[in-house]
Amino acid sequence: MNDQLKHWFDLASVATIVSSFFDFLPHVAALLSVIWGVLRLWEIWTGKSIADRRKVRASVSDERRTE
Repeated sequence: MNDQLKHWFDLASVATIVSSFFDFLPHVAALLSVIWGVLRLWEIWTGKSIADRRKVRASVSDERRTE
């Protein structure tokens, strides 16, 4: 996922969280937005992307198979 798309998801996440406090959206949507926000904060704090980690693990597994 590219950075521009992540920014749009971040904006949607914040809008969903704010609107959930005013009971505009169901609780499930609010929960999903909070989870997305926490994952993005974790990526910012650690500097690691969850998607990149999966790619690295896959490439390491491929290397082990060829040895």
